[in-house]
Amino acid sequence: MAENPERLQKNAQHAIDLDNVKSANVRLTKDAPVAIIDDVRFKILQGLHPKSLKRGVTKLRRSSRFSHDRRSINFTPQQIIQVLRRLQRGKAAGLYGDTLDLYIKCARSLNLNDANDLEKAKRLAKLFSLVANGQVPDGFQAILRKTYLVALEKDPDDKTKLRPLGVPSAIRRIAAAAVLSEYSSVIAEGLLPFNFAVGVGGGCDFIVKTIQLGVDKYITEPENRKQLPSRALASLDLVNMFNAISREELREIIANNFPALEGFADMLYEENGHTYVRMGDGSWATIEVEEGFAQGCPLSPVFAALVLNAILSQLQPELNARAAARLKAGDAGDDGMGSIGLVMAYVDDVNALLHHDDVNWFLKRFVELATPRGGILNTMKTRILTSTSHSSTVSKMMLSPCDNIRRQGSDLNDAIAAFSRTTDDNGATVPLEVVDGLRVLGAPIGSQHFCRSFLQKALSKAKMDSEKILQGLDDVQSMARVYSMCTVHKLTHLFGSDVINAATNTLPNNYFLWDSDLTNGFSAMTNTFLQSAIQSEPLPPHAELITSMSIKAGGLGLQHPRTCAVAHFMITMKCCLQYCRDGVWLGYNKPRVGLPRTITNLFDNWETSPTRTMTTFRHFAGDFAKVCAGSEDGIREFIYDTSINKCRDAAREFASKMTREFCLNNTAPDYVKPVLNDMLLEETSLALMKAPRLEPKNRMSNTTFCTIMKRKLRLVVIKEHQNYRCTCTKRIDPWGDHCLGCTSNHKTAMSNGCRDGIVDIFKRILPLTKLIHSGTQVEKETPNIVKSLPRLKPFDLSIRLDHLLTQGAWRIPVARIGFDVICIHSTKPAPSDPLRATASYTESDLRLREGEKRKFARCRGGTNEITSKTLTPDEVIGEINDANYSFIPIAIGPFGEMGSIFRRFWDGSDPLPLPTFPNNRPQAARAARRAISADTPWDILGKADA
Repeated sequence: MAENPERLQKNAQHAIDLDNVKSANVRLTKDAPVAIIDDVRFKILQGLHPKSLKRGVTKLRRSSRFSHDRRSINFTPQQIIQVLRRLQRGKAAGLYGDTLDLYIKCARSLNLNDANDLEKAKRLAKLFSLVANGQVPDGFQAILRKTYLVALEKDPDDKTKLRPLGVPSAIRRIAAAAVLSEYSSVIAEGLLPFNFAVGVGGGCDFIVKTIQLGVDKYITEPENRKQLPSRALASLDLVNMFNAISREELREIIANNFPALEGFADMLYEENGHTYVRMGDGSWATIEVEEGFAQGCPLSPVFAALVLNAILSQLQPELNARAAARLKAGDAGDDGMGSIGLVMAYVDDVNALLHHDDVNWFLKRFVELATPRGGILNTMKTRILTSTSHSSTVSKMMLSPCDNIRRQGSDLNDAIAAFSRTTDDNGATVPLEVVDGLRVLGAPIGSQHFCRSFLQKALSKAKMDSEKILQGLDDVQSMARVYSMCTVHKLTHLFGSDVINAATNTLPNNYFLWDSDLTNGFSAMTNTFLQSAIQSEPLPPHAELITSMSIKAGGLGLQHPRTCAVAHFMITMKCCLQYCRDGVWLGYNKPRVGLPRTITNLFDNWETSPTRTMTTFRHFAGDFAKVCAGSEDGIREFIYDTSINKCRDAAREFASKMTREFCLNNTAPDYVKPVLNDMLLEETSLALMKAPRLEPKNRMSNTTFCTIMKRKLRLVVIKEHQNYRCTCTKRIDPWGDHCLGCTSNHKTAMSNGCRDGIVDIFKRILPLTKLIHSGTQVEKETPNIVKSLPRLKPFDLSIRLDHLLTQGAWRIPVARIGFDVICIHSTKPAPSDPLRATASYTESDLRLREGEKRKFARCRGGTNEITSKTLTPDEVIGEINDANYSFIPIAIGPFGEMGSIFRRFWDGSDPLPLPTFPNNRPQAARAARRAISADTPWDILGKADA
């Protein structure tokens, strides 16, 4: 039954407003409505939960052992709060209505520097420590073993195809997430070198690159030399693994290798669990769960990987023995070691590059070892790649004059017939030999034609998703958020594949100017999406470039293959080479885990290898050494001595910088260049693309968002502008510059909006800095600031300081800090100024500085109606100075720029040199000097983060 569009939109919008963008994207783009469960479907769900494997209990039951035999888990308040703050809101509630949101909200409200909040955090840590150790009452344990199951329809034409989603209790999910956070490196060490899914940075990419190199070396290159491949790639698929794998096997593994997790595993899996299903008539049905691990529990994939790892750990020595036998018989193989099988896994995805003699044996032996443990091989989805040349390797082997090759071909043919099958047009089951390429962990591996076709299909899917986002939401800011964080992000893992499947003789000299069919298609998709979302004209070239620039550089931060594809490939390869030489990094103060020669051999000859992967890597290595290590000759330093995060950040920012210098500055039209610096403001990028929607004040109306976005990209804001005139009689320009720059227009509403927003921020931030103890000390439009003119309100907002604050307070000598907002003109140039000749200062900097000067040298004085005392403008500033007040003008430009004096207060930026004041304005000069002196606080954001 299709979900109601209005309900779908409401649910998606609710998820976005909780900053759970991934869930919103799933609801918008996946055609998988909730299935109505009848008796037939209930039996299908029952079939997904097999009966006990009855392997026999070899591990003592928990009740028969003493508690001191086990290590205990003790979470600190800091650990549990950190785990809770990382969790996503808006997830489904458990069977009893318990929700993660309650705990997340609690954690985000606690300040561990406060004694009362720290005590609350200690209680939370104690609760989840008890759960993680299994030290809770039996009734509570029974609740933790219960799961609420929802089924989605996978195929609208086949109602029997269901996708079950399990929802355990919130407490179980939190405890499991905390355990995984604390013990991921320990678990990773136990899973390596076979499974790279836990605690390994870039583990998925490492497997893809390794398998890619192996396929090139053992299959593609021999075929290019008109020889037979020396290996085949077996990609295994397991049926319903999470629900079927042996619990008893897991508990034995935990007891022997991870004793600290024993209490938690025993509590969850010593007894049978229960899954509850809501039937179509509203009643509840129960499925007893005897094997497998609950869906929705963060530890379930890890537990499944541990059991699978036990199987692979038994298989690898046997593969080594078979290779040793070949070596002894005189067959050195393709690696000089008898062609040792290479087996790698990511959770339950297993890929093996095997000698032709080993393929059938490996699959049979895997079935023999896995089936008793609940690992059932899916022969309809398991695939065997024998060639990347679109021709059958088996057929060639069967026709060989060599008896041994014909025997290997027959054995390989038997393996394909038994384990790699599909259904033909008539519904019959037939063998499938894959001869072009395979999808490995979401990435294409095989011939260039296969990979390029795969990339285009992925791009087409992304385009369809972007259309569904446009159709499924009304809020434009939400559309942009889902597109940037999901639609675009889901393609980034394919950027490296786009690079290595390009012709090596066409590689560009500049890595930030990658060009390919994927690049062009991506640009067209983004152009169409933004044009539809904000109702604009097609994006001109300068706007397209800005969308791909990083947030820090003032762009929209959309990861574009033009600037990111080569960087993604290079940094992934750098990580692989570093892992192969030094071992896998599992964390600070953790020993690195070495990798076997079957893996490292593939990466050893990167400096000389003729493969497309290594040729491409060497082509760009000098550029990345210069960007990431500071020297074009420091290639080895770039590979082995620089951190992944440093390289990623450096490559991204350099690409953005060069996009601006190389492209924008030279090609931007004349109506863009004068305001380019103002357009590329990081703060507006953050507000548009990154501001958390969990805070309602960050949610922009469609009109506001579209206007800011159009000004950011320098698109037409006012259609048919030629038909409109300003109140000053001048014609309106299409970008809104005149509206913001005309002195005839009042900007009171804009000024007040800026003031109110700053007040709200100050009330939240300043108590954290210990500059004030309460948000009530931030005041608006306060009178009695000027003693002689008590009714005058010279400050839009001010901070009343308390010099009796407790120990540890941020103490400063002034009694009050006042602020006054001024929105500067966008078209009126700053007066003649010596700083104009300084290249580091832009026209916008000078206009903001002029706005600050105007506030210090205020234009109006005042007269006290009671005393008849009159003050000149400079005398007003003088009384503010004499009262020991600091005065900071907040100059704001038309693109959201802020003056340097307020930025000093805000983030510690260096202020511009103060302007020169006339001799009749000594108090203005005095106030300006105090505003940037040590008497006035600076870098409140830094203090709040400390």
